[in-house]
Order: sequence, then structure tokens, then C-alpha cells
Amino acid sequence: MIKNIKEFINKSKTDIDQLLLGLLILSLPFERIPSFDVLGITIRLSLVVGAAVIARAIYLLLSKRTKLKFTFPIKILATLGVWMILIIPVSINYQRALQVVLFNLFVFAIALSVSVLYKKEYLKNLISLLFFVTIFICVLAFYQFFGDIIGIPYEYTGLAERYTSGLFGFPRVQGASLEPLYFGSFMLIPTMIALALSLTQKNLITSRKVIYLLLFIFSTAIFITIARGAIYGFAVAIVVTSLIFLIKRLASWKLVSLGLLTVILAFVASLIIVNYGSRIPVDLSKTFGKRGAAAFTQQLTRTTLNDTDERAIARQQALDLLSDNKSSIVLGLGPGQFGPYIQNNNKVDGGWAIVNNLTLELLVELGIVGLALVVVFFLSIVVQAFRQVSTKKAELLSSVVLAGLIGYLASQAIQYQGFSTLYVVHIWVVAGLIMGINSFAIKK
Repeated sequence: MIKNIKEFINKSKTDIDQLLLGLLILSLPFERIPSFDVLGITIRLSLVVGAAVIARAIYLLLSKRTKLKFTFPIKILATLGVWMILIIPVSINYQRALQVVLFNLFVFAIALSVSVLYKKEYLKNLISLLFFVTIFICVLAFYQFFGDIIGIPYEYTGLAERYTSGLFGFPRVQGASLEPLYFGSFMLIPTMIALALSLTQKNLITSRKVIYLLLFIFSTAIFITIARGAIYGFAVAIVVTSLIFLIKRLASWKLVSLGLLTVILAFVASLIIVNYGSRIPVDLSKTFGKRGAAAFTQQLTRTTLNDTDERAIARQQALDLLSDNKSSIVLGLGPGQFGPYIQNNNKVDGGWAIVNNLTLELLVELGIVGLALVVVFFLSIVVQAFRQVSTKKAELLSSVVLAGLIGYLASQAIQYQGFSTLYVVHIWVVAGLIMGINSFAIKK
């Protein structure tokens, strides 16, 4: 892995495309630290580097140094962008609608630009960089957990106050992300690639022992986020990726069992860490009188279907909007318009309400047309990726990474039932990487 990083540094001196893609990968986990707000927009590293990646892709296309082939997924993505623009006039808050459309078009452009800049020889170096930055962010996450437990103020651990140990008796780590659920969403990318690499006998990035160690560390970090969506998504992703390896005959049941055992050991480790490293919650009623590992498992298995749960309330509000506005089922109420409708077009505490369920939010705001376009786009790149997974030695690394990323998208299909921000940069970087790998396989 270190060798690949050194190779990246040396080649990036003369290859700006590899440099930009590498910097984009390195910037992905830093969505909150460091960042600052300008005119209501949070400026973070991934936005700055993403803009540079887009500019580079535009330059290459305009100078005819490369071509953008309008494959089926790209046509669907372009149609989705056009649809969002067309339904802006039905919105009750044009400013909010325009803002959301611009954010979405930006991440769409990042995905397309990643696919344009990507070259097959970059993959090993990019995965090594991803592992490197994830190790760093995991160190930060474990520091947040143990630092909070021993009493280091949240201003120095980087935790938001609401995620400290006061509520459950143990903190919910968030790394440099906005919330634990976003941290879990990012962490699933390297974790699924590490799992995929552990299912092959070849040393494609680094030794198998190191891959198992990374899988263990990354999985433990996901579990101590206590983000149910991420953990449920992780379980689904493991099943999906393992099935791909077995169907394509890339792995044996023994290798699948070893990978699964590593994840189980990580879960056991997280239980031990929480059980022996937690405090007594400030309000035991919040954890139903439980503490330590019992409170941990209680939170993971707790349902949120009661009438007082904020997410349940938001989902019901979304369903009510659909019931009251029959035409919105097809056309939608407009991009980003759930909040303005629910809040009588007035911000509450400086922000807008969201559904915290992407499926419902897309249906309410973009209609069944917009929802269908999003689903078809991701299904199309997944189907293409599955077809490209091969046992051929020359394509093995690409196949392994594709299998892991398919599992990752499956995890996000689950996790997106608990949050509803479509324009998450790291998800669209994954989409762009899949399209890039697919395009090289298709060309061949």
C-alpha cells in the first residue's frame, strides 16, 4: 500500500488527472472539519477539489483530448437534471428550489467528471489513498470515543455536543463528518472494498493480513457510530458482495466465512469497548434503564415507529402532502420543497425540514418521474458493473472493486431510508468511479 502511495506521488507530478482524483479521494471524509460557511453554503475540501475535477473534465472535453460517451446511465442522469430544472416553477420557494438543483447538478457533474478522468492504471493507487485516509479518520474516531469517555471536552475531541456520552453513556463517533450516519456512510466505502479484497486469494493492494486488519478496524468504527441505517446497510452489503463473489466464482465459501468472521469479531470488539468504556447515562429513561452494551444493543434494535418520533412524524407529513396534492405524485412539489410546505415557507432555526427518507422525499419533491430516474440510474450502473465482474487475471482488481462498490450502493439503498440528502459527494464519487471502471471494460 505504501508503495502504491509513493507511486501516486511520483506519477502525479506529471499526471494532473491522477492527482485530482487522488486529492478528491483524500478529501471525502472531511465534510465538517475543516469547513466554513459562505452565503449559506458550507465550503469544504471535497467541494473545492470537486470543482477542480469538474473544471479539468470540461477542459479535456472542450479540447477534444477525451470524449464523453453518452451511455444509458449518463442519458438517465442528464434527464434527471433536466427534470429538476423543469419543475422549479411549481415550487413555492424558488430560492430553495434553485439551491437544491444546483447542489444536485454539482454532484452529478462530479460523477461524470470522475468517469472522464479515470484510467484503469489509477485504480490501485486510488484504493491505497482511500485506505490511507480512512486509517487517519479511524484514529480520529477512536480518539473521539475514548477522549470523551475520559472527560476531554467535546471542543477538543471534535464531537458535536449532542453525540457525547451524556445521552447513552457512550459517545457516537462522527469522525470529521457532519453526523454519525454520514460518517458511517463514508466508512462503508473502504470497508466494502476491504471486504471484497479479503475474499480473493491474490494480494492486489497489500498483504491479506493487512486487509483483514483494515476490515476489522473499519468495521469496528462503523459499529461505534451507533448509526442503525449504516449498520443495517452494512449487513445487506456483506450479503450482496458475498453473493457476487460466489456467483462469479471469485471466492470460496471458506473465504466468505473468514471475511464474515472478521466483521463479527469487530462487532464483538465494539460491544466490549462500549460495555467497559461507558459512563452512566445522564437520563437512564432515554436508554430504558440500560447502560453499556445493553444500551448499545437497545439503540441498534429500537424501532422508531411511535407517534412521537421525529422521523416517523416527518414520514407521515410527507404522506399527507402526497394525499393532499394528488398531482404531486407525478410532478412533485418542486426540488427541496418539503420543508417550505411543512413550515409555511418560513425557516425554523435557520433551516428547512427534511423527510429523513430519500424515497419519500424524492416522491414528494420530484414526483414519481424523478424518483424513477434516480432508481433507474443507480440500477443501470449496478447492472453494468455486475456484467463486468470477471475472473480474468487482468481484470481482477477492477472486478473486486466493482463487487465491493455494488455492495456499497446496496448499503446506501438501505441507509437512505433513514436520511434524505441526495447530493452527498462521496456517494457520487462512487457512482463516477463505477462508471469509469465500466467504461474501460465496455471499450475493451
